[in-house]
Amino acid sequence: MKRGRLAAAAGFSLVEMMVTMGVSALVGLMVFLVLNSGMVLYAKNTAVNSAHQQARSGVDQMLAYLHSSVSIPELTDTNLQQVSEVDASGNAAPAAGLSFQTFYAGPYPVVVNANATDTSITLYCPGYVSATSTRLNIPSYDIEYDISSTAAVGSNLKFNLATPASGIGTAITISGTGIEGGSGTTYLITAFITKRMSYAVIGSELRFYPTNNLASYKVITRNVITPQPFTIPVLPTGGLQNRFIAAVNLSTVEPQFSNRGYAAVNMFISSLIPFRCRLTNTQ
Repeated sequence: MKRGRLAAAAGFSLVEMMVTMGVSALVGLMVFLVLNSGMVLYAKNTAVNSAHQQARSGVDQMLAYLHSSVSIPELTDTNLQQVSEVDASGNAAPAAGLSFQTFYAGPYPVVVNANATDTSITLYCPGYVSATSTRLNIPSYDIEYDISSTAAVGSNLKFNLATPASGIGTAITISGTGIEGGSGTTYLITAFITKRMSYAVIGSELRFYPTNNLASYKVITRNVITPQPFTIPVLPTGGLQNRFIAAVNLSTVEPQFSNRGYAAVNMFISSLIPFRCRLTNTQ
């Protein structure tokens, strides 16, 4: 009797212990796999969301300026130099950058007659503050030239233009002498100023150039993996699609969460950004 009681109180056998340890290990492994799967999914979703936010932030920041564009944009390379908008087959050609003009100041009246061979135009523009990378535009005379410098002439401002050697090409007369404008009648000929700016992908950065100067820029999105995100849409029948100024196909990656092998790549955002008005004929 004593031996039976001692045997019953001796505890678990070796087989029982091994079975218990095996079951515990199996349950622990299952719990680990569930937790690890949750962590992997969390890292993956965080990377995807972070990359998506980077790309969306870059597109959103471009919208305000591109919506206010007053010129048909041009595709550029990483040096902000114009490149072809279509390839040899007539398809839209991708580019690293996009340049366009936005309204800067005006309208201002022309106050001094100008000859066709002149390289400057004088305007009455009180309070005007000069800026780099600007253009003078007079739509009624098809005058669109870069402003090289300005000089005060009394209460007026003389705009020196980067024209061809032949000058502005069209004479401007503000004093009428004919039937439509008798002697002493003054025509109101208005001009306005535009400012050129650009976007470009340099390396893995989407940069904004507010003065079209490579040395002056702001990084609006990093970790970009699309080296040439810009195109000008082409109509099915050929020719550029002028209802939209740019197609932006931007992809980014979030490397912070790549240690688990789930970097968010090819986070693709495709946007067709329309322009609201067009005041210039050239870029």
